Amino acid sequence: MSNHNRSSDVYAISRSNIGINAGLSYVKYFGKIFGIEVGIEYNNFKNTTEYRGSYRSDKIVFDPNWQAFFPVAECNYTEIRKVQTIDIPILFKINVPVDYEHIDFFMNVGIKSNIVFESKLIRNGTFAYKGAYPTQYENVFIEVENDDDLGFYSKEYKSTVDMPTQIFNYGVYVNGGFKFKITNDYWISFSPYYFFGLNDITKKDYRGDYVNVFNEATPYKLTRLVQGGLKLGLVIQ
Repeated sequence: MSNHNRSSDVYAISRSNIGINAGLSYVKYFGKIFGIEVGIEYNNFKNTTEYRGSYRSDKIVFDPNWQAFFPVAECNYTEIRKVQTIDIPILFKINVPVDYEHIDFFMNVGIKSNIVFESKLIRNGTFAYKGAYPTQYENVFIEVENDDDLGFYSKEYKSTVDMPTQIFNYGVYVNGGFKFKITNDYWISFSPYYFFGLNDITKKDYRGDYVNVFNEATPYKLTRLVQGGLKLGLVIQ
């Protein structure tokens, strides 16, 4: 799962995580090379965004008393986004024509539909918004915190909430690899895969501006399902 707002936020570290996925598929061949593969899978998409460190903005702002200060954000919290789906892949399959008795090479490309049945945002940690007031001395500041009248506060995050996610999503799927022959009927397959979502998974009414730790807003960017990894399978022929 990826979002350009989070990945480009200089105050955050955002990464996608690979979960355990499983499924069944059926292949219909039209000759020795080409075929169609359809299936049903359980999939687990996950994104972790960490906010760590103490940051001082270089923009001067004013408190209710018209005193100038530099905003300070002290961050120590994590946001984990989890999306669980039932996937339906429809793939065009190509077997690479090589003359090996115990190994075959193949490639799949096609469309995969993602049906979301659970979507959660987990947030844990602490955050504090403070003010660094300049003094007559260079690089010396008076830091003020937890003052409601001046707008400085601290809070603790410990929550799990539903994310407003589209139920039906889709994207492009590609994988390729090889399979080893165990017996005449059974093979073991290994293949790297990559899935790239084509639609925004966030519901339209919730696509507001992205706000960073200093409450600075930037236009919302698309959130899509993205995943890559290694697929291990048992093939029955």
